[in-house]
Amino acid sequence: MLKVISITAGFGRLTVLRNITLHVRRGEIVALVGANGAGKTTLLNVISGVHTPLAGRVVFHGSVLNGAPPEKVVKRGLVHVPEERQVFPSLTVLENLELGAFALSPRERRARLPKNLARAFELFPILKEREKQRAGTLSGGEQQMLSIARALMAEPVCFLMDEPSLGLAPLVVDEIFTVIEGLKREGKTILLVEQNANLAFDVADRAYVMETGRIMLSGTPERLLDNDEVVRSFLGREYREKWEK
Repeated sequence: MLKVISITAGFGRLTVLRNITLHVRRGEIVALVGANGAGKTTLLNVISGVHTPLAGRVVFHGSVLNGAPPEKVVKRGLVHVPEERQVFPSLTVLENLELGAFALSPRERRARLPKNLARAFELFPILKEREKQRAGTLSGGEQQMLSIARALMAEPVCFLMDEPSLGLAPLVVDEIFTVIEGLKREGKTILLVEQNANLAFDVADRAYVMETGRIMLSGTPERLLDNDEVVRSFLGREYREKWEK
């Protein structure tokens, strides 16, 4: 479904991504893990059209996305849930959700908005309670829920999720990752950037390990757990022992 082919990207003279190649099949959760500064967020920005690559191609459903503005990428069914939420703080929860449906045609919005709102509130009931509240007054966890729910309003087939656990309490993280697993069961495809490799490996079908702008390793979580460098750098031996039980 999604192919990243030999992508190189950077800012000015600084090269951040170097010849990145990866793929995500329909219905998969693919994790992208690595330390801060590895280039994970830049890669998602390239895929979603926020940042233009210097070389390489992004292919989604057989079409090259290079040069397509972010709104066109969303209309093709690929939605980016950005790092650190980035909700519209002065707008209400409901207004944020309604903006998430901008990619639909006016007729589609009229016909499907009530159903899509009901789905968002089903997944995150707290948002229903807060629907008239300004998004900037929500807790960090509630803003993350709103960010995911807003993405759902566009009816995507593929999500780019950037650090959904960042800065959140464990109970909130558990709730959000339960929703992520539910999206997979519904047939959604997810490229998941997550610094917490323990969380990512628990839900992912496959994973890529990034380091200084390059893909260093890839494979199933089980395979990567056999790599001592991955365990030492990202997981810890306690996590491997949990998998082996």
